[in-house]
Order: sequence, then structure tokens, then C-alpha cells
Amino acid sequence: MNDVAPIRSGSKAHSRPERRDDVEAVIALVGLDQEIALTEAVAASAELREHGADLAARRKAITNRIPPATLEDYENALRHALFPAAVATRGRVCWGCFHGLSGAVTAEFRDAQAFVCCPHCERVLFNPDWIERR
Repeated sequence: MNDVAPIRSGSKAHSRPERRDDVEAVIALVGLDQEIALTEAVAASAELREHGADLAARRKAITNRIPPATLEDYENALRHALFPAAVATRGRVCWGCFHGLSGAVTAEFRDAQAFVCCPHCERVLFNPDWIERR
């Protein structure tokens, strides 16, 4: 398990989601990773292995659209078994661990309109309004 990076404490701002597509890509990655995990768990037949290969190709296409710093933190959350690795916020609450977010974190998140990590669970946070604004 030496390939697992330690969870870093504190919030980090990432690149600003330039387009609605950036946020949608992170959300799509969550869905695909869930489906990949399920497929890998039951991939006994050749048909399921083929489906797993198709999912891996789709995942690669999506990861190419995500800013590198955000993808690094997303992958780190997955390695630490945080599922889903990216979650929405509602008000000042992370919907992954349901802890309240400090005013500083929410201000950084709101003002920069950037992806940040939850300081409690280290999941990548996104604002659902970023999708609705488009």
C-alpha cells in the first residue's frame, strides 16, 4: 500500500472550473467509478470483463477533461476508500461527511469558484450551482 498518498489536511483551492463541463466531468467520473467498482467486484464472465474495459476507456476520456490538481485529489480520495470521491455542498455542509464547513472554506469555495477539498473528509467539493448557472 505504498502507492497511497497521505491525506493532506486543510482545504486547497484548485483550478477554477472554466466550464460547466468541468463540473459535469467530475460528477460523471464519480458515477463511472462506482460502476467500475461494482463491475470489478463481480467480473466473473467475459461479458462483464468487456464491459469493464469499456468503462475504463470511458473513464480515461473523462479524466483527460479534469484539471490535473483536481484529478490528483479525486484519485487520492478514491485510494483512501472515500466513495464518492467528489460531492456537492449544500449551504455550508459537505454532503460526503456531513460536517459543517468553516466560513473561510466556504468563502474560498464561493469567491474563487474553484474545486476545494473538504478539510474533514478530503473529498473534492463542488457547488451544484455551477451546473445550474449555465
